Amino acid sequence: MNPLVSILLPTYNMGHTIAHAIASVCVQDEGRWELIIVDDGSDDDTSARVAPFVVDERIQYITQSNQGVSAARNRALRASKGEWILLLDADDALTPWAISERMKLYHAQPHVNCIDGRVALYDETLSHYLRSVSTDYEGPPFRHLLRLSNRCFTYPSWMIQRTLIAEHTFPEHMTHAEDLYFYLKVAASPRAYYASVPHLVLRHRQHTQSAMHNLDGLAAGYRSLYAHVVKGFGARISMGEKLYLWWRIQRIMSASFLRAGKPAAALQFAWEHARI
Repeated sequence: MNPLVSILLPTYNMGHTIAHAIASVCVQDEGRWELIIVDDGSDDDTSARVAPFVVDERIQYITQSNQGVSAARNRALRASKGEWILLLDADDALTPWAISERMKLYHAQPHVNCIDGRVALYDETLSHYLRSVSTDYEGPPFRHLLRLSNRCFTYPSWMIQRTLIAEHTFPEHMTHAEDLYFYLKVAASPRAYYASVPHLVLRHRQHTQSAMHNLDGLAAGYRSLYAHVVKGFGARISMGEKLYLWWRIQRIMSASFLRAGKPAAALQFAWEHARI
């Protein structure tokens, strides 16, 4: 029997998409899963949209006052019982084989404890395909994450063995890049080993309301990510790695501001100095 997979789904005012996300879990061709939905203080019709699904005993619906996505994920993590953890946003959808194909890889390579897959990007309606992204790396993921390399991270789509997560939680003081920092903490373990299946595991919705389009918030998130990496990992990372991380952040944010038609903001970020 395959181990239980806990799917963590935080939501805030996503009543218009959450039913599709939940339905994508319910059609998994691997039955050993539980879905933990944490409603982070929604004031739309989220509860009504969720209600038809909670008759399934594998689905748990938890409500809390608005505290942010990391607090919601931490609440779901505490409530979960699975041997594996998988993140799902309320505006995305799993493919029916998102769990089963990764379990096949795990059974073939039991040392793998971070399992990814191909991600397809769609428009706001999740009906028009844009492109897909995949990773090509196998091995310890920490150094690649530290370099913001897309060889092992494109979206928060990893399925992670709980023993690797241990006591790690999502940083509740961060509103952007918090998933990447969580992955970095998990990947810092000497036992962390990453691999990816070639199959499509996630359909990701791109729209103007997403956090990635809040550039000021994203810039603040990257600054916070950098500060916490420097403080949290200390002597484990070299000065060269710290400088390279900041250079990558500058490139990403400067390019993002330019694409958004904000050259002054791009120039300002390009000239920021890392606080090491």
